[in-house]
Amino acid sequence: MKTAAVLSAIVCTFAAMGLDSMSTDFTSPKSAKVWVSDGSPKKMPALKYGYDAEKKAFVVNNNETKKVACFTYRGQYLDVKKGDVIHVSFEVCGQGKAYLTYECFSGSKWICMGNSSQKFQLKPEWTKFEADLVVKDGKLPTTKVMMDFVVMGSSNLMIRSYSAAKVAK
Repeated sequence: MKTAAVLSAIVCTFAAMGLDSMSTDFTSPKSAKVWVSDGSPKKMPALKYGYDAEKKAFVVNNNETKKVACFTYRGQYLDVKKGDVIHVSFEVCGQGKAYLTYECFSGSKWICMGNSSQKFQLKPEWTKFEADLVVKDGKLPTTKVMMDFVVMGSSNLMIRSYSAAKVAK
């Protein structure tokens, strides 16, 4: 039992450590499970999402007309500070609009939502989008961020690759 507790603590420590880059290729259901809905399913009953094995993509059908659906890359953080630039690259298709953002942390404390990319129009064919997000501070200095993507109301999206990296100054 003691060994299990020690191993669990080690795993939790590594999950909370920050990185300089992260990526997901969505080639397996396991790779898609790191993205979780950052909202209550009870508040958004028309939201459907999950891994599509045939298309090897994470699929979001946001049939809520007035609500956005936010998905967070849980357990992976980029080590950053105010003024750093995060370059995000992803390949998507669909209809409607989406955008990118991040959540700011000071140590393990959530402090604010970060800057957002401009909304981008989804296209029926697979399209690679890129965006640069400048890190800001909240009430405390930002030390790490957790990446998000947001699907606007009445939009449908499939995503098959995603990467984010701190850009060297």
